[in-house]
Formats: sequence, C-alpha cells, structure tokens
Amino acid sequence: MRRGRKNILIVDPDEKFRGRLSSALKNRKHNIEQSVSFYDAVKMLSESRFDCLVVNVCLPDFKAHEGLSIVRNMNPETRIIATTDKNSRDLESGVREQNVYYYFIKSFPEKELVQAVKSALRKRRKKAS
Repeated sequence: MRRGRKNILIVDPDEKFRGRLSSALKNRKHNIEQSVSFYDAVKMLSESRFDCLVVNVCLPDFKAHEGLSIVRNMNPETRIIATTDKNSRDLESGVREQNVYYYFIKSFPEKELVQAVKSALRKRRKKAS
C-alpha cells in the first residue's frame, strides 16, 4: 500500500458492487483492498491497518454484524461502514448496536455510500491530527 493514501477494505460477496465502489474510490486515489469473506477480511485486518472498512453484514461465511467487535478490538480507529441488500428492523438495530460509522442500504444511490466513506476518512484524518 502506498504511504499517505487512505486504506479501505471492501468486504462483499457481490463482485459488481465491489468493482463499482472500488472504481469510485480509486478515482480519489485511495488504496483499495477487497474480500468476499469475513474470515479473509479479519486476516487482512490483522496484517495491515485500514482507515475504513466497508462490510456487507450478511456474508456467506459469517454474519458480519456479529463479528464487528472483533474488528473493533483489532483496530479501534478503523471506521466501519455496514451495508446490506435487504434491511429489517432487527438487523438494523443489531448493526447500529455495534456503533458503526454509517449504515448503508444498497437500494439507495451508491454516491451516498461514496460520500460516507469520504466523510469517514476526513474524520479519521482530523482525529489523528
């Protein structure tokens, strides 16, 4: 990863979604890593520091919102943005209890998610100053 750039990890089983989000964020010159698995993401998080994690809360190998405390313990400074394809009151409540930075429902325009990532990175930069 290049120094001085913000590092973002996108974890989602949808290849097209990861690709669109990566393209939108690479245009802003961030370092982007991708994974389809929560377990792979945890491994990546243990090996590198990420400023922002964008994670689908319903992954095939793990319900990510149940494991967000693992991520938080690994790096409390990582801003977590949770995404979901289908929302429910119980799911949203469970995710928000994990103190995520932003909760994104994929039926909304993706430019909103890009803005949330940019905001998370700005807040992290200000906090580090």
